[in-house]
Amino acid sequence: LFVGGKARSVLNNIGRLNATYYIENGETSFGLQFSTFKTSRGTFRMIEHPLFNSNAVWSAMAIAVDLSSFRLAYLNGRKTQNKEFNAEGTTAQDFGIDAQGGTLTTECTALVKNPPANAIITGLTAAAQG
Repeated sequence: LFVGGKARSVLNNIGRLNATYYIENGETSFGLQFSTFKTSRGTFRMIEHPLFNSNAVWSAMAIAVDLSSFRLAYLNGRKTQNKEFNAEGTTAQDFGIDAQGGTLTTECTALVKNPPANAIITGLTAAAQG
């Protein structure tokens, strides 16, 4: 779950107001800030992304991403191009045997196998007590 700073704060407040929590013996720290929570839909790990904090609207936003639903889809008819460069920076004529560097260029896109497994949540501005 990629979140902005405001969304992270709101989700933590929801947990404080609506969850049951226990203090266990032997703990050396105390607090109610969490980065992982479990629901009937699975386990979510919150990651605050700096890009979300660059805009006030994005800061109150969360994007749930199921990485197992994403695949690379190579475009048909677009073979990987391999270019090797020699010490002078020109294209190596010996197929890269004495190349100093080079590039591999592949054209692909993202294939989402299960779109409903991902979500965008906007407007996380305040927590309501249940």
